[in-house]
Amino acid sequence: MAERHERAWAKRSYASLCVSAAMQAELRRGWGVRATLCYDRPPLHFRPTGLEEAHELLAALRPVLAAPLHPRDCVAAMYDGCGNGQDGEVWHTS
Repeated sequence: MAERHERAWAKRSYASLCVSAAMQAELRRGWGVRATLCYDRPPLHFRPTGLEEAHELLAALRPVLAAPLHPRDCVAAMYDGCGNGQDGEVWHTS
């Protein structure tokens, strides 16, 4: 049922985008949709983050990450060293 719904509305779309040539070909061949190809790639200035740089960033973000967003926030509880999970279980981090 979902596929029929998508096929019906896909042909009526004003503009369609896809992220690979294979997807573009499948949309044209199998669905009758003409889609514009826009490769999903990061800009050239993006690069992997080094270990030291990642550590500095996470250390700077620790106060923000440790602040609970909700009384049952399990991520903030892990930063505290222990917290209450569901059903009263207690988590300890080493």
